Amino acid sequence: MTILQILVAARWVHFAGLFVLFGCPLSFLVVRGADKTDAARIGNSLHRLLPIIAAAAGISGLVWIAALIANMAGSFAEAATGETLQAFFFETQFGPIVIVRLVLLFVAMVVLVLPRNIRFGTWLVVSTGLLINQAWLGHAANGGASLFGALMIGIYAVHVLAAAAWVGGLPVLLFALFSGRRARRADDNAAILSRYSTLATGAVTLILLSGVANALFRVHGQFGRLYATGYGDILAIKLLLVALMLGLASYNRFIAMPRLGAATPESAPANLGRSIGAELILGVLVIGAAALLGVTPPPD
Repeated sequence: MTILQILVAARWVHFAGLFVLFGCPLSFLVVRGADKTDAARIGNSLHRLLPIIAAAAGISGLVWIAALIANMAGSFAEAATGETLQAFFFETQFGPIVIVRLVLLFVAMVVLVLPRNIRFGTWLVVSTGLLINQAWLGHAANGGASLFGALMIGIYAVHVLAAAAWVGGLPVLLFALFSGRRARRADDNAAILSRYSTLATGAVTLILLSGVANALFRVHGQFGRLYATGYGDILAIKLLLVALMLGLASYNRFIAMPRLGAATPESAPANLGRSIGAELILGVLVIGAAALLGVTPPPD
């Protein structure tokens, strides 16, 4: 694999992990409801999943930083020299940002040995910091130290956090539907979906608005610049995947949910699970497209 391929793959895995570390705790707070038994089942499933995700996010984050330095230096061997590392961390605009990122990654790993009752909140805070920190390592930092630059960073932060709330929260919805499903009534499933739907609707609205603003920033207000460019092609694929996700989300909200009362207790979660699982797979592909966009120069 080339350095660029490793960089894209590491970004993909890293951000998928961060989306889950942010979205799962947030969605858990939303969907768990007042049933303590249900909340315990979902929480136990998350306590098994999130440590694995945190480890994957931490390792891929370190690989991403190593590939970032290697891409600038020309090779991994050159990137590992003391001279290169000192120059990167202390003589470039990226150095301080990456140092903060390394600290946050360390905290994300330390959470694994903390008491279970504070893990979710800590992961939520740390993943928020890591997702926003990325803005200064990508295209959003092109605005510089100005009011316009701060606006670009702010809109990027809204976009990525809203996306993480939507996509990263889907595993919680699957756990909610399938944990103890034999004992849960159809109206309980509908209540869970309704609570998540409220969160997702707000997140999607922010994604669409901030996504348009981000695209305008990249092309300086002229969408025609995207035509016949690599950046435009990848963006078009990303938008197609998002449109498919929105189609599935709309099906779940406006067709599957109203049918819950008429479905059998066994078939309802299974049918919804397949649809939500497909939505999650599309979300992971969207993250991959975003990872590729991050290393693709916008149109001049």
